[in-house]
Amino acid sequence: MTQFWFLLGNLLRVIGSRSGALFIVLILLIFSSGALFSSFFLLGTPAPDDAGPSLSADEVFVHLSPQLSQQKINDLYLKIREWEDVSQINYRYPQELGLEKAEGLLVIKAVSVAKVTELIDALSAIDGIAGVDSLSTRHADSLSAPVKIGLLIGLALSIVGSLIAARYAFAELLKAFSEEIRMMRLAGTAEQVIQPPIVAIGVLCGISAGLLLIVAIYLLRFLAITYPETLLHAASGCVNPARVLTVSLVGFLLGLVLGGLAGVLGASLTESSKFQVYS
Repeated sequence: MTQFWFLLGNLLRVIGSRSGALFIVLILLIFSSGALFSSFFLLGTPAPDDAGPSLSADEVFVHLSPQLSQQKINDLYLKIREWEDVSQINYRYPQELGLEKAEGLLVIKAVSVAKVTELIDALSAIDGIAGVDSLSTRHADSLSAPVKIGLLIGLALSIVGSLIAARYAFAELLKAFSEEIRMMRLAGTAEQVIQPPIVAIGVLCGISAGLLLIVAIYLLRFLAITYPETLLHAASGCVNPARVLTVSLVGFLLGLVLGGLAGVLGASLTESSKFQVYS
């Protein structure tokens, strides 16, 4: 294990301006792959349910059970109105919103878009509420076929580009480290000792790209919540925190896998003739 860290440190020290620039390109390409992948789940316009009313990003529609008496509806109305996260609450008949359902609705406006998820959780736990409707609970329209094709092509090109960049980046790095590799070969050092630190550099690139992707996704969520009128309707997946977390973790895992593949590709370069020692 000591040899691993020693070799990894030496490899990192010999990274020059050219190889460093290539590794930066590699990180950006892996990041692009994760961003394009995430776009399939975060982009899209929220689509209402069949005959469902339109709503804004900070609104929640509460469908009341038909079994509720008028007194219980009044009590529920007064109870919810006192919540700190509620800015405004109104009772609406279904006919006012173009619905054919029998039960009435409470139209609740949250104090901010960020509080909508907390409101949904609290409202869903109350007896007498048949359902809760918001942008975060509605499905997003499927992206159009041309957009999907464009994203798939971009994803494929970024993955291929990351592997090409890895090939040149590791070739440049190992060129600067070639004498050390030859000396280790002369000393009888096994490939299992030389190659793991090279793979680790690829993994570090993947981790860097994955962390950058997580920051970008949560920045997009922050902007979508802060400026819902301009961003939220184009990236409705950002409303749901569970989806954002899942996409972030899967995108990070994708970056880790691509970084590992890049490292394996770089490690395979040590088997070329320029690093072989013949007695």
